[in-house]
Amino acid sequence: MLKQIIGAVFIVTFITACGGSDKIRVAQGKFKDSGNTSGVSYESGQQSGVTGAEGSFSYEVGNTVRFSIGKVVLGETLGKTVIRPVDLVPNGNFDSIPVQNIVRFLMMLDDDTNPNTGINISNNVQVIAKTWPPIDFASQNFEDNLVAIIANVVSVEEKVHTLPTAMVAKNHLKSAFLCDYAGVYKGAFSGNDKGNFGAFVDAITGKVTGLAYSTDNQLSMTLKSESPIDHNNKMAFVVGSTSSDAVFKGSFISTNALEGTWTNDTLNGHFTGERVGGNADANYRFSAIYNGSDNGLFSFDIDKNNRITGVAYSIKQNKLLPLSGRLDKTKLNAQSSDNTALTATLDIATGKISGGWMNTEKGLFGTLEGTGCRLN
Repeated sequence: MLKQIIGAVFIVTFITACGGSDKIRVAQGKFKDSGNTSGVSYESGQQSGVTGAEGSFSYEVGNTVRFSIGKVVLGETLGKTVIRPVDLVPNGNFDSIPVQNIVRFLMMLDDDTNPNTGINISNNVQVIAKTWPPIDFASQNFEDNLVAIIANVVSVEEKVHTLPTAMVAKNHLKSAFLCDYAGVYKGAFSGNDKGNFGAFVDAITGKVTGLAYSTDNQLSMTLKSESPIDHNNKMAFVVGSTSSDAVFKGSFISTNALEGTWTNDTLNGHFTGERVGGNADANYRFSAIYNGSDNGLFSFDIDKNNRITGVAYSIKQNKLLPLSGRLDKTKLNAQSSDNTALTATLDIATGKISGGWMNTEKGLFGTLEGTGCRLN
């Protein structure tokens, strides 16, 4: 008896170009390693260039996009709004050697040697890369084949660049993947029972938890999953209720939506949902579960100027309210449209947030706790 799905909507700008009777639609996407990846060449039909500061590129809808650095081809895939290294390898996943090596290569090239803040390939490296031979990212001699290239990078950048291990690259990619799906989702379930739910995807563990409310039985439920979502298991999840025998099995359709089915003894049904809050252009994405006089979820999007926008979602009332505020170092202060005040400690380094909320007009109060990550 619960239903969960996601839905933060990516907005794609389409441009229609007419050439005779043919129409070519061009859309904008982002190439990301963990954060945005700039300085990578791309080609999609008649569209070509170098990814911008936000990892931006143009692609022909329905056509592939090929990414490269000099003569080194990273790979290609069908164009879409967000492309990561795992998409550039057929049947790629976090354990794929070619995927890990592409990530290692990009991390090594980053001009400030801190890939956690995004990756930028400098102009000097882009120029010298034209002299490099192609790289086989599946080769057992991958590290040996990069010795001369790394020396080239060090010489033009005049700073130390090192090749990270495969495990570091895997964890780096996985944290970015979890950040894409992390956040708050609002949905409904139907069938032999019906109601609404709020789901929370933990940015650190990847586990799906949340709260649900049966409008038929006027019953509140706490939801927990034992296993995290994972690219290798096709984004499937199983969530159980701690107060009933309800089990919800589903999967993410994309970073923006999920759906599935629920069972409870002889009862069953379907659930869907969508992301709330979750600005795709936010610098940081944080979210939290709140408890106390009411139960629900908070979503916080933090921009580069530390301004906060987001939503508060009350599960039982099925009410969604906008909120806004500001982050001052580690102190978060925000307020929702019904004058509920939120104060919390937010640690970007650990990705954790905890604090409290209070609505003095209504005499309501409680605590909040959650996680977050750098999105862009």
